[in-house]
Amino acid sequence: MFSKPKPSSSKGEKRKHVTLTLNQKLEIIKRLEKGENRNILMNEFNIGSSTIYDIKKQKDELMKFASQSVTTEKLASRHTLKKPKLEQLDSVLFKWFNAERSEGKPVTGPMIVEKAKKFGQDLGFAESECNYSDGWLRNFKFRHGIRRLDVTAETLSANQNSAEKYKDEFEKIVADNDLTPE
Repeated sequence: MFSKPKPSSSKGEKRKHVTLTLNQKLEIIKRLEKGENRNILMNEFNIGSSTIYDIKKQKDELMKFASQSVTTEKLASRHTLKKPKLEQLDSVLFKWFNAERSEGKPVTGPMIVEKAKKFGQDLGFAESECNYSDGWLRNFKFRHGIRRLDVTAETLSANQNSAEKYKDEFEKIVADNDLTPE
């Protein structure tokens, strides 16, 4: 007897909810800066005008996050800029992790958890503020693009600029001394 009202859309269909990755958001920002029409972007990414506005509003945060990212893979898989609950602890722990890694020391999951507990106490956080569980460790590793904890594996947390400098220096030494693989 009663008919359902149709959604108010020009196509007669309701647009499906879309969650963009950080890479897609950065691409939208880049294209908007080049002067591309937002209607084209709205159709291409299947998003509304308010989403475009929100992305423009987040521009500085997105750019900062992208510049601090260890890998571009992280940008392709993340959808939000949600910060850790205890940001200061997260930052200190990641600095420690990088220092240990740069010295070639092995770092295990339980070591990270123990250091997090110690740093948490040093920073004055109650242990009840953070649950140092397997889920917490998984999220910490995901947040920082850490795939493997063993030193022998190729690490994603290595500094790419330092690696390039070393490679160039190594090639120069090989060339200067006429060295061969034999």
